[in-house]
Amino acid sequence: MHGGDGRFFNVPPDVIAVANPSGSLARDGITITFSPESVSFGLTRVLWWGGNWIEVTTDLPFTAMGVQFLGESQIGWARVLFDGMEVWNGNTADIAYQNYRHGGYVEISGFAPGQHTLRAESLGFDYRPVTVAGFGFSEQGGVQCGGGRCK
Repeated sequence: MHGGDGRFFNVPPDVIAVANPSGSLARDGITITFSPESVSFGLTRVLWWGGNWIEVTTDLPFTAMGVQFLGESQIGWARVLFDGMEVWNGNTADIAYQNYRHGGYVEISGFAPGQHTLRAESLGFDYRPVTVAGFGFSEQGGVQCGGGRCK
């Protein structure tokens, strides 16, 4: 887990897929699906009430993949699942606070080649929405933060 916005890390993800893709923003080999009840907000998806999940699936040869939570102080509790197994849960607002935004990048690495799914779910027990900005994919290693850009 890294606090801050992964796009601005010293070594950011090689590929970024926004959570609310359309047209030219969609990426071949990367499929994003989400609960129809989730809320479209610009390039992000807001997970709230009945629309409490978003996931990305790929079989491209990445060495790491992650989900970017980013929003205001009221973003809530979530969990991240990798191939159906929970790998993180917590208050997304508490990951970090930088550049007037709360949240961070939860990354998974060290997995074998093949098809993998990374899923973010709002836990919903505190009634706060969870904002997912997108997903990141690294081709060599993973992200590296530094220079005051991450927690």
